[in-house]
Amino acid sequence: MRKELPGTYSPLENGGLLVQARTPQGENTQYEVDPGLLVFNLNARDQKGAEHSVEVNLHPVTSQVIRLDTLLPSSLHIQYLGALNCYTGLSTPDLLDKVKKAEKEEMETFLTNQVVKTGHLSVVEHHGPSFLIDGISRACSHQLVRHRLMSYSQQSQRYTDVVPREGKSAEMAFSFIIPPSIRANSELTQDYLGSIRAAISGYYQLRTAGAYPEDARFLLPNAAATRIVMSGNWRSWMEMLPKRTCARAQWEIDMVATDVARQLAQEHLSFMENVGPACSKGKCDQGKRSCGVPLNESITVFFDKDEYPHDKLIFGMR
Repeated sequence: MRKELPGTYSPLENGGLLVQARTPQGENTQYEVDPGLLVFNLNARDQKGAEHSVEVNLHPVTSQVIRLDTLLPSSLHIQYLGALNCYTGLSTPDLLDKVKKAEKEEMETFLTNQVVKTGHLSVVEHHGPSFLIDGISRACSHQLVRHRLMSYSQQSQRYTDVVPREGKSAEMAFSFIIPPSIRANSELTQDYLGSIRAAISGYYQLRTAGAYPEDARFLLPNAAATRIVMSGNWRSWMEMLPKRTCARAQWEIDMVATDVARQLAQEHLSFMENVGPACSKGKCDQGKRSCGVPLNESITVFFDKDEYPHDKLIFGMR
């Protein structure tokens, strides 16, 4: 069980960023990131030799988990959102607003023509407790989709291109994740941002020269932020959550799973009392790989706390 720090990234008036971080010793720290590391220009030539320039804005983000089946009126809305999420670059608030305002006929027509007739039938699987998981890395989403009894609709890197289309504003934004162990050190963060810039530069060079998004994306890092709709029945969630709220899980998916469990507990608290890591039920099942920080209590005891027991274990876990 891990919990992200509140207010991790705060914009500054000078265009920089105030970063809140937790050190390996468990202390909170903060520092400023220079705007020159976050906003910069890229130049490239297209196939005809014409020069193109774009202003790039780097946006480090943290995850947010939004329950959909209690927010939206029907499974049809969730399926429609799942389909749109795969192909749209809309922001999360705009995406949710579009789905909330959609008429039934509009959604059914879109799903029939763009989903059913083209054979993309995974979208119509969405039912039961469903979540829009935003601002997670591709590394984390690769972990999520290993749970094969769940259903997923993920934002595509083939159809959602970060490079502006011809005739659009010469600006591009790239959202990405900074791991807490790197974020805790301002110098490491600076080096990390440099690597992100290099990857984006290569991507832009390829795209400007005519490479398809699905091929240029080979240069995009695992840090790239993604958005995914994830749904399953109660049994599927109750089998998935104990594995992913364990401190041995990747830190990011642990935060997501803990947030999912917290929200599901608002509906069925008694269900959630038994879905924490093994140590919340009295005995660790990780053997020599144990984190050494047992919960010894139901996972539900910690939901309203400011910090969770495994918060400090985002450093050095292998």
